[in-house]
Amino acid sequence: MQETERNIILSHLIEKSVPVEISCDDEEKITIDSSSMKILDKGIILVTNPQKELVEQAGKNVEIEFVHNGIPMYFLARMNTVKAGVAFVVPQKIEKKQDVKKQFSLTLFYEANDVSGGITFKNKHDVECDIFVNNSNIEKAVFDFIHSKAEKSEVPKIIYLDFEKIVLGFDKNLFAVKEKSEFEALIKFPLKRPLNERKICASFLIERVVKKEKSQKFCAIGKFTEIKLEDVRFLSDYFCQDGFREMQR
Repeated sequence: MQETERNIILSHLIEKSVPVEISCDDEEKITIDSSSMKILDKGIILVTNPQKELVEQAGKNVEIEFVHNGIPMYFLARMNTVKAGVAFVVPQKIEKKQDVKKQFSLTLFYEANDVSGGITFKNKHDVECDIFVNNSNIEKAVFDFIHSKAEKSEVPKIIYLDFEKIVLGFDKNLFAVKEKSEFEALIKFPLKRPLNERKICASFLIERVVKKEKSQKFCAIGKFTEIKLEDVRFLSDYFCQDGFREMQR
């Protein structure tokens, strides 16, 4: 988003006194009236006379949400205390908040130890994952999951998916997941007749694991290593905004 576009959105936000929600860690969302916000130079927003709960977020990375012309928007920023209140820098890119729950299923295949007759065997297991896809971006998807208070699941959650990346969310350590772990996935997309269904088989490698302090929750960010070119094209079309709308007609 260009500088002028950012300024237009923020000016409209403050002029119309749109409510703003700020969330951090496991705290409840803090709602403030944008009439208490002022735009300063270099994209700095000052909140005057901040409530105690907001001051307590100083030094933390927060998520800031608001609605602009009927469209949910958000950005991530670091909250700081100043003499006049609290302040944060607005990034040039303010994104649309897309809570896109795709209608597809994903079965994850992984290796785990089984014991039989006192002997340990390595066997393939499979588990159907819960789908909680938020495809705004990977950073946003991980942030939302790590800080979510949603009901815990006994199976992995798919929180992000596109044509090259997949992100798994775990509420607890269900099986061994670490960097360079390899997994396979079977993804099924319902289609209109006469096709009915599109199946994609792919392998992926875990590039990074993001953990939450003092919690069992963590995310595993993977990259597809074996996937057919036609499946890459399908995922690319499906997870772009226009492509997804077309698929739902």
